[in-house]
Amino acid sequence: MIFGGNFYHYSIFKDIIPFRLEKKKTHSLISDVDEAVKKIRDSFLECSKKIEKDCYIMFSGGLDSTIVMSLMRDKIKKAGCSLYRADYKTDIENAMKYFQNIPLFCLKPDKKLYFEVLKDLEFVHPFINEGMVDDVIHSKKARSENISLLLTGMGADEYLGDYSICKNFDRTPTLEEYLNEYSVFPRELLFNIFKEDIIKEVYDKSMKDFDFSSLKGRIEFVIEAIHIPNQCALADNSRKITEQERFSFFNTPFFRDISLSLTDDMVENNNVEKYILRRAFKGMIPDEIVYKRSKDFDADANLLYSDPIRKDLFKKMTRIQHILNIDKEIIMNLSKRHKIRLYLLFRQLECFFLK
Repeated sequence: MIFGGNFYHYSIFKDIIPFRLEKKKTHSLISDVDEAVKKIRDSFLECSKKIEKDCYIMFSGGLDSTIVMSLMRDKIKKAGCSLYRADYKTDIENAMKYFQNIPLFCLKPDKKLYFEVLKDLEFVHPFINEGMVDDVIHSKKARSENISLLLTGMGADEYLGDYSICKNFDRTPTLEEYLNEYSVFPRELLFNIFKEDIIKEVYDKSMKDFDFSSLKGRIEFVIEAIHIPNQCALADNSRKITEQERFSFFNTPFFRDISLSLTDDMVENNNVEKYILRRAFKGMIPDEIVYKRSKDFDADANLLYSDPIRKDLFKKMTRIQHILNIDKEIIMNLSKRHKIRLYLLFRQLECFFLK
């Protein structure tokens, strides 16, 4: 793959735009909603009975993690949450009313801690999703308390279409549309670093197999082109750094297959996202959470853009401009989140150039 005039393995390139890793699989539709509800509920209950280890859960107070908390309450020794906004705390406190016997660890904004985690992450994944930082911190917390299994609600949003690309397009987005809304870098930076013709070629090949005219096709795109590669990276990085075992009820081959077998109205019904999940666990989790809308729990970029990163970025500005062929003005106009990603990308490439 041609990258900035040099050759790199696709694993670096694939994080910029969708890169399909698996062959398409055919799924038969489940037409009866009660059948779908039974399959999901029974499989989750069966799975919960097989887990015999002590567990730590990353808890947001939302639908997905509350389902896991309800299923595993007897085996969860601690719940961990991240408090980035005042309303997060309210949501979590409201949900924890139903799980008062489970101790709660609250991760509060801490630039120093985040910088230490970024130092661990920067050489294993150049495009840091803010959720990766949380993941490592909670993994380390579980590990420090000798809790062997980390539980998350990861996968529910991806497998049940709660992604903006599933909601905003009924056709294949153009490269420009995709980059404007979903790329980890803004267009002006991306085309300075990468060769535009190569980006277009990879993008066209990656998108051609997906049917964006159907919700199922858009979900398939999110799963195969975005979620699976990113989850592979997240799981690999977490294991390398913390040696912590992790599991999600939603990140299983069964749940993936059943999500692609649902009709559109089971996924979203009357503008209610993840409808089938809410229907399946109504009665098992509190109604106020069953009917609660989804919320983004990513970290604030201000936390990640710490003084050491800012100072190092400016100290190495000339070298960054030279290696990546980027104008200083473009760098200066980036958002904090994009500056972080540029910094991490450069740190990885710097190792390559110094070898």
